[in-house]
Amino acid sequence: MSGFFDRFAGAHRESKPDAVAAADGPTVVQIDAAALSRVFSAPTRVRDLGLLVWFLVGVAILGVGPTWLLALTSTITLPVAIGAFFATARRAAGAAIGQNTAK
Repeated sequence: MSGFFDRFAGAHRESKPDAVAAADGPTVVQIDAAALSRVFSAPTRVRDLGLLVWFLVGVAILGVGPTWLLALTSTITLPVAIGAFFATARRAAGAAIGQNTAK
């Protein structure tokens, strides 16, 4: 049985070429790090989707945070806001009818 099976029979022999036999130490493979940059980087659409998600998280924090803070301090902020509204409305109404409201 020669031909195809001779390849497998030769794999069990211990005959090494002289160059390989002299270098029995560990094999060092040098890899160019710049060539691997595309392998380990995320695709553009995934990177853009991640950026969009973090943007939406930031918008949610900016929307929920002040609302939560106003809810916690509503005991004082609600009367102050209503008072500021009525003071502004009274000043505008007084100016409209010609009265000087600032004394």
